[in-house]
Amino acid sequence: MTESHRNISLTAGMRGIKSSLRADSGCDIKNAVEKFVNDGSLDDKDAETLNHYMYVFNFYEHVAVGVKNKAYDNRILKDNRYTTVTRLWGKTEVFRAAIREKNSTAYQEFEWLVQKWEHTPLTPNRVSVTINIPKPLANIINFFK
Repeated sequence: MTESHRNISLTAGMRGIKSSLRADSGCDIKNAVEKFVNDGSLDDKDAETLNHYMYVFNFYEHVAVGVKNKAYDNRILKDNRYTTVTRLWGKTEVFRAAIREKNSTAYQEFEWLVQKWEHTPLTPNRVSVTINIPKPLANIINFFK
């Protein structure tokens, strides 16, 4: 799990989802899901986009199951992935709704993880650092303020 930043498919999937969410993408993810579920007929662009969504959502479903069953450390993952996971979930309502029309339990563990994390959001780390600057250098710095 800690090596997920090297997961080329996950990176490509996240980029594909981001690209599909742009207004000018021409992507209709709801229609792509419906076509895939009903008869499996997708053009290449829709198939690629749907593949990105499925890969990323399956990845985070796996992560959520691992957290729920204590195979992965929740605190480490939350510190590392909170923003990515919560933003992804928030921006993909159309995809989630289309999938849930066909399978009411799809990605329920992913949803559980998002709700768990959003219930106790990250708090900013406030680090105070004191640097002792020699007087001559401090004078130069103050001169330019």
